[in-house]
Amino acid sequence: DPTAGGPPGPGTPELLSWGRILVGTMWFLPALLVRHSSEAFSTIWILASLGSWHRVETSASGKTGAAPSHALLAALSGAAAGLAFWSRFQTALFVAGFWLTRLVLAMGGRAGERRITTALAWFAAGVLATLPLGLAIDAWGYGGLALSPWNYFTANILHDRASIFGVEPW
Repeated sequence: DPTAGGPPGPGTPELLSWGRILVGTMWFLPALLVRHSSEAFSTIWILASLGSWHRVETSASGKTGAAPSHALLAALSGAAAGLAFWSRFQTALFVAGFWLTRLVLAMGGRAGERRITTALAWFAAGVLATLPLGLAIDAWGYGGLALSPWNYFTANILHDRASIFGVEPW
């Protein structure tokens, strides 16, 4: 209910108009996605995750007819977010922020938001389900068990090796 002071719910006219504005201003995305890169691949998975999550929220609010299983959609959304993470580790900040924001809103006790907490558990399960795949691909690529997200964090954050390439924004 927009009059309650909270954010607009899925499918409301206000949210749909914001969606149209965002789609209209994202004209540059195809130009960015023509180059094969981890950023582009991760963006594709994040958009798939957000699209699936939108279906989760609209099915939770009862605004769709015959929709796939609520839990299945949430798990698929989480799996897409997990694949975005394995494509580019920095997306962990986005995925964690998204998940925590939805959890805080769901714990606020608004009507219809309580069902989202179950979906968030399925989302987390979907993210975790990508762990064996990511580890298997890393083991194949590195020739043995490698925790590449941890290695990336250790080298670039703890040992500050990313600064070798410069710290200036331009």
